[in-house]
Amino acid sequence: MASAGTTLSESASKALLAEYGVPMADERVVASAADAATAATELGYPVVVRPSFTMGGLGSGIAHTPEDLDRIAGAGLFHSPTTEVLLEES
Repeated sequence: MASAGTTLSESASKALLAEYGVPMADERVVASAADAATAATELGYPVVVRPSFTMGGLGSGIAHTPEDLDRIAGAGLFHSPTTEVLLEES
């Protein structure tokens, strides 16, 4: 168990929460617009789009439709230095 002074990464935090049975949103990491479209269909709209390693919400948003996803994920993929975005159930 982490102590109060320990900082956990997002993945370590999710693993700890899962260990205790805390429900979490399903998610997919994608590296292309086509993969984003497939993932959004699997997750169901709306989806939260979060690009990797950007500051201030650059390229992030909530996609309610495939057209929203094209626009938001496209910006996220463009601005992410790893060319990856995380899609999460909303």
